[in-house]
Amino acid sequence: MSDNVCVALVGAGYWGKKLLPKFVSNRNSLVRVICDIHAGHRAEMNQTYPDIPTSESIDNILSDPSIAAIVLATPPATHFPLARKVINAGKHVWIEKPLALRIDEGRDLVSLVSAIRPCFSSITHFSTTPRFAKSASLLMEANSVRFTTFIHSD
Repeated sequence: MSDNVCVALVGAGYWGKKLLPKFVSNRNSLVRVICDIHAGHRAEMNQTYPDIPTSESIDNILSDPSIAAIVLATPPATHFPLARKVINAGKHVWIEKPLALRIDEGRDLVSLVSAIRPCFSSITHFSTTPRFAKSASLLMEANSVRFTTFIHSD
């Protein structure tokens, strides 16, 4: 039995292409599917990662009980609605920056995670700044978010 976390990447554009190798090479994760609405991105991923199936629909991924976590590397305007769908499906979510475009959307996601309790993470390239440290501290003090490790992507 494997202890790997089964992951789906949603968004195989600029950031998805940078993040996917990190998850593929991580000994603790198993990338099960790559999802993108653009046929060209899926075709490129099929060429680069022929052993990882691709999908056009996130709904198929959300209904798959073998997938525990979703990596969202989609355009920023989609982060909030997609993250909400992922959290409501009971999946863990890792969101490329920004978490959401509006503060109230970010708060809504944090509240939703607090109620459902999946693991929730958003990436920042400024994780060593005082502003990030204060934000992380406030969220952890509120016991609303469990942070995961950060993955450096060039």
